Amino acid sequence: MPNVTLHLVPERMGPGGRDSRQAGQEVADFVDIQGEAGLAQVVSDLARDLRPDPEDALARWVGDVAAVRLVSGAGTLLKTVRQATGRLGENVAEYLAHEDPQIVARPDLAQLTAQQQSLALQLDRLGTKTDALYQRLEQLTGTVGQRR
Repeated sequence: MPNVTLHLVPERMGPGGRDSRQAGQEVADFVDIQGEAGLAQVVSDLARDLRPDPEDALARWVGDVAAVRLVSGAGTLLKTVRQATGRLGENVAEYLAHEDPQIVARPDLAQLTAQQQSLALQLDRLGTKTDALYQRLEQLTGTVGQRR
């Protein structure tokens, strides 16, 4: 009779049971732990803190130095790909904003929003002044009508 059992929950892993973890998602999210409370807590903590070590896995096949360089190169490549896709997205958005009059670039939208807010404030002030003028006119016509 085992003290603790671990059950892998395929539904939590994504389509087809493949590991589709996203950044920050813990290994413990995919495991159901049952058994003795203290031991289960220790196993749960270990599963939560478990981090894959690709350098160690590669070092078994290619050696320590090569593994460090391969992992470093893969990290640099991943960073470069992320930057390139970000720039590509920005360029496509800018192109579409200039080519299609239905799409507005963010700086233009921000400027338009600022102008709209400014005009709304001016309109409010004008409305206040108009109300004051109407009140003054009513006072004057009321007093002029009383004098006659």
